Amino acid sequence: FHSVLHMATEQPPIYNPPTDLDISVWRYMDLAKFVSLLSTRSLYFCRTDLLGDPYEGTMPHTVSSTVTDMMAEDQSEIDSRARLSAIREAYRQWAYVSCWHMNEDESAAMWSLYARTNEAVAIRSTYRKLRDGLPENVYTGTVEYIDYRTQQFPEYDLDFPLVHKRLSFQHEREVRAVIPEPPFDGDDDPAAKRAAILRENDEVGKAVPVSLDALVDRVYVAPTTPAWFSKSVASLVAQYGFAFDVYPSTLDEPPNF
Repeated sequence: FHSVLHMATEQPPIYNPPTDLDISVWRYMDLAKFVSLLSTRSLYFCRTDLLGDPYEGTMPHTVSSTVTDMMAEDQSEIDSRARLSAIREAYRQWAYVSCWHMNEDESAAMWSLYARTNEAVAIRSTYRKLRDGLPENVYTGTVEYIDYRTQQFPEYDLDFPLVHKRLSFQHEREVRAVIPEPPFDGDDDPAAKRAAILRENDEVGKAVPVSLDALVDRVYVAPTTPAWFSKSVASLVAQYGFAFDVYPSTLDEPPNF
């Protein structure tokens, strides 16, 4: 368990940046979350096990089937693998995530998924600005989409499950910022670390202070939003002392016949 409970002192290589560091990234949200962003001047990071996808932070099915086939007659090895599985499951409640959509253009799908009324906004930034605007204990990278029925990744690395998702989510084109924060320090022995990580975490998320002026390029309001809503969003931005511009959704541009 020494390897699985070891914490990296710098960003692990599994957090892969996009080829273009200046590609646009988007965060779609309802008005309440936008007001919270402005008022706290912080990005909210949700606990991994509370993101809504039961596969978040889990291993491919091929790992469990391979272990069963290889270790069926070795009870001590089975017990060891069971402890490792428990640590991986518990680790999901000690990792926090902020999810972003990587795309140069607005996404109608993302509006539908993450802003379910037209009283919503999207903030646009770039991968570089997101990465550079976060503290050193926050890792950033692109999510890789795999077939959990046939593909594998290293079972002793707790970071791999945090940056992999099922193929059915590949439309999200996700960039994520991750805070891996297990409840132990480097002086704890492995047994103490196991006990610490297996206890229940009462914290459901983290607010990470950021410079919104440096992070946000512009704000877009949701498609079909009435004019008064756009003015209200612009007023909120000014009220909280920010200068970034508020734009109507490009999806509202009239067609040409």
